[in-house]
Amino acid sequence: MTTWIEDSPRNLPQWISESVDAGLAAATVITPWATPWRPHNVRGLKPHAARRIGTLRAAGVPVFFDPMTHVLQMAGIGDDRFYNEYPLWGGNRGDLTSPALREQHVIQVLRVQDALDVPHLAPTELLHTGLSQASSRALDLARRAAAADPSVLLPVAGTTEFWASGSALDAHVGSLASLQPGGWVVTMVHADRTMPTTTTAEAIHGLCRTVRALADLGPVHVSHGDFAALPAVAAGASSVGTGWDQRQRSCSYGDYGARVGGSGFGSWNQRVAIRGLVGSITQNEATVLQTRDPALFAALGGGCPPDPRSTFNHHLRVLVQLVGGLTRLPDPQDRYEALVDLYRLATANWTLVGRHGRFTSSAADWIRPFADGLALYGATEGW
Repeated sequence: MTTWIEDSPRNLPQWISESVDAGLAAATVITPWATPWRPHNVRGLKPHAARRIGTLRAAGVPVFFDPMTHVLQMAGIGDDRFYNEYPLWGGNRGDLTSPALREQHVIQVLRVQDALDVPHLAPTELLHTGLSQASSRALDLARRAAAADPSVLLPVAGTTEFWASGSALDAHVGSLASLQPGGWVVTMVHADRTMPTTTTAEAIHGLCRTVRALADLGPVHVSHGDFAALPAVAAGASSVGTGWDQRQRSCSYGDYGARVGGSGFGSWNQRVAIRGLVGSITQNEATVLQTRDPALFAALGGGCPPDPRSTFNHHLRVLVQLVGGLTRLPDPQDRYEALVDLYRLATANWTLVGRHGRFTSSAADWIRPFADGLALYGATEGW
């Protein structure tokens, strides 16, 4: 299934449908944080959820609705103008303190999904460690959702500290795995809004272990994963989330902060994906590299897309090539070794690129934590 297009406030359904038609995406995700629930007579605003989903479904696009309850536990959230329209809570918004409130939240989420005629995807709480009161509440939400619908997709959302929490992480995931749902959605949540995402080898190791365990039970989607999800794909994930905006390629606290004037869309993310670097560089850097070393630029699979649409299409093609190259390998060890080789080559390529000037990022940012975490995962598996 390779890629899903995550939700964005931008009103670009044609970009999604054409990506699916071209075989570059398999589905899209709607969330209450980026798509309104009620109709609005505001020029340029996205259509409400039912209309948006109807348009996408008519174009042959599979659609999921992710309640993203875990955003409510992020520090500094403020862009909730759409979220507050949704009937997702029986009590106070975000209150999961009692079993009755958790039951009501699960019921309300499933009702909204039924009204939208989309698959059931349960809510969860943002976790910082695998064993805590929060993880107990998240497990209870999952149990209630699985009891209501055994085919429900169950989410796991946590900070880098959660994914690096070792045996505590394994204990939480083991309890979730016993529910045997229809599939899984995993999300690594970042405190900082950076590209590439800031993470640790230990967190990547934990993510890989988790995906390896869950993928034997059902399909795993890495929400807002993009290039950072490649180790999880090597471990067995079947799809990763991406999009044209940074908030679709990673999940961070800053993506849900209060808007400051205007539409809140911000400027376009026009970093250029470079396959041989397993990452991206700025447009100016791409132009410099193409001018100074056109042979290297071509060998790395570079391009200089002229506009946001072309930049997104190029990014999606590169990501699909990388993800597809791993998912086509049926053996987990083969996928692991293929990504090890890919990271090794990319590290060398970053060195070659660095000879043409100072770039805003390097292999230390795009490769090292992911390659180091992958290596820990390989050691755990005995490879």
